[in-house]
Amino acid sequence: MQRANLPANVMLDVSLSATQVERQAAKSDERHGWGVGDAWGYRRGAYRRMAELVGGPAVHDYDETWEREPEHTKHIHQLSTPKTKYTIPRQQPIAAA
Repeated sequence: MQRANLPANVMLDVSLSATQVERQAAKSDERHGWGVGDAWGYRRGAYRRMAELVGGPAVHDYDETWEREPEHTKHIHQLSTPKTKYTIPRQQPIAAA
């Protein structure tokens, strides 16, 4: 996909995702089984690649956010979303009339 073909809100989504990681890392998350700081490793590489694809401010926001990461969490790498302890019951499809 060419950068010019990306919807305008994709850059905002990538930038917001990076800042949400920092906010989430400030606390533990029982649902994901994370301790304080563990969220820094959540899809670290994927967010970087998305920022590079979008370019511009998204790369700047990624770099600025991860520059604030503490040294003691830089070894954490989560490649996928962890299973949560809580699940939302699946809704049954509505039958066609």
